[in-house]
Amino acid sequence: MISRLRRLLPKSLAGRLALLIVIVMICAYATTFVVIAFERSEIARATVRQFVVVRTASVYSLISETQPASYGDVLEAVNSPLFFYEISSQPIVKHSADTRLEKRIANAVAQEVALSAGSEVFVQILHPPRRRFREFDHGNDRDRRRWRRPPPPTSLELSLPFNNHASSETLWLNARIGTDDQTPRLAWISLISMLAASIVIAIIVFWGTSRLTKPLFSLATASKRFGETGTVQHVELRGAPEIQATINAFNEMQNRIHQFVADRTQMIGAMSHDLRTPITSLRLQAEFVDDDELRAKMIEIIDDMQAIAEATLAFAREDAESEPPQNVDIGELLNALCDDARARGLVVELAPYERIVCAIRVNAMKRVFNNLIDNACRYGHSAKIQVSQSSDGVTVTVDDDGPGIPAGDQERVFEPFVRLEKSRSKETGGVGLGLSIVRTIIRSHGGQITLSNRQDGGLRVTVALPVGTSHS
Repeated sequence: MISRLRRLLPKSLAGRLALLIVIVMICAYATTFVVIAFERSEIARATVRQFVVVRTASVYSLISETQPASYGDVLEAVNSPLFFYEISSQPIVKHSADTRLEKRIANAVAQEVALSAGSEVFVQILHPPRRRFREFDHGNDRDRRRWRRPPPPTSLELSLPFNNHASSETLWLNARIGTDDQTPRLAWISLISMLAASIVIAIIVFWGTSRLTKPLFSLATASKRFGETGTVQHVELRGAPEIQATINAFNEMQNRIHQFVADRTQMIGAMSHDLRTPITSLRLQAEFVDDDELRAKMIEIIDDMQAIAEATLAFAREDAESEPPQNVDIGELLNALCDDARARGLVVELAPYERIVCAIRVNAMKRVFNNLIDNACRYGHSAKIQVSQSSDGVTVTVDDDGPGIPAGDQERVFEPFVRLEKSRSKETGGVGLGLSIVRTIIRSHGGQITLSNRQDGGLRVTVALPVGTSHS
């Protein structure tokens, strides 16, 4: 039940804040209405009670001072639709007051009329059931239909004794008093005004909060882009001072990180470039070594050093390049790369594909897929490529029939200069920067690359790229 309610809650900060304020307002309105209704009810009941006591005492005094022959005229004059008095030899209420309200009314009437000692006022409050709808009857006034009001929700019966002037017989003044519904109801207009006010305030709060949190969405977007691609995107200073301070700190942070990476990349590239000259000099000197075996070993070591330097320079150059993106059909690009691979004698198979256009840096992505195809053919003898469109973008998979990579090493192989000796023979070449460069390029496009072992053997490389967006 709680989980279902959580699903109904707004997801955004503005929606949740608006809902919270509406709930607080409704609770405040409800509490105010209950307090006011209770106070008005008590005041109304006290007023009715006082009115009943005063009127009954007045009728009692008038009857006491009137001759018996005139009782009928007096009663006809004082009776009304809500107050009906009669004189009888028997009381209509024959027991003492039970409830606190009945006792309060009985004592007030007794004090008001100054009953003699030993006399008692009998009071009984009746609670007839409330009718749900107004009754519809036919009047005698030209048979015109009219609405009759429902009976009062409460009525009161009262009996108090008084002495007859003509005899010593004790008579009873009986009263049947109907009280209008004095308990105030929560008027529809109050409920409508409460709902209208809540809706208006919720709209205002939602609009205001959306404007306040809009800079945070810009900050989140820039932060995500910087984390994925390393591209610096300055966020405009907007919003409250606290939000502006946060945005300013983020802008300074990404500038420093970008400058730090750029400086390190430039330094690595410069070192790799400067190593070319001494490596070339060493190679020339190694050629003059007379011992053939020693010369071959020295040249092999020098070649390894040169390969490392060239790969490091290529890695630094790739990280610093800013090739503009172009709209390219991924399927056509892969088809052209597969034709080139077949021309080089590699076994490559491309599954049928549909037209999927992406904004990519063409030369960089060619390097990515060429590297993946070469690895699949070098370590798995063949490459099987599939391209498909997903909800988030385009997915390219490259499968091979090789030994695969242990699950614990599938993330480690992306680190620079990491080679897995058990599954990747050193004689096949490479210094361990290929996949590092591949992942750098893919991430600069806002994509991801993952490795997984196939159930029927071999390795699967999955490349996910966004469609129609450029993160260069």
